[in-house]
Amino acid sequence: MTTTTFDREHTTTPSARPVRTWATTIALGAAASATASLIVLAIGRAAGASFTYIDGGTASAVTAGGVLFMASVPLVVGTVLAAALTARWDWMVRLAQAVAGLAAIVTVPFTLDTDGGTIAALGAMHVIVGLAAVLVLEVGHRRTT
Repeated sequence: MTTTTFDREHTTTPSARPVRTWATTIALGAAASATASLIVLAIGRAAGASFTYIDGGTASAVTAGGVLFMASVPLVVGTVLAAALTARWDWMVRLAQAVAGLAAIVTVPFTLDTDGGTIAALGAMHVIVGLAAVLVLEVGHRRTT
């Protein structure tokens, strides 16, 4: 491990702070995304959305566990990958933000075989995850450069 000495009493490890900063930022972003998506799920249910859809001829239901998973795991995987690439190529953060935002929009299930309330709520959840990814990348990038 390489250390930089500023004086005899203060030493620091150059690479430790950016890793902790990214980890904290990504974890907080995933928690915020999951929380906001669960709120949308609750509002949608209260408004009468069915949160059931036909998938391959079989009825499937949107569950809180599924929402937690889909609102956090893809965000964590994508932002960890982007953070790793950004450490090498600084410009990569802007590309990753564009990809995250675009992916959130193009994956909204407009053609899903279900009611309009479910489509609207799921669409809102997609936008929340995309926005969270863009914000996590921005905050992490600003705090480590």
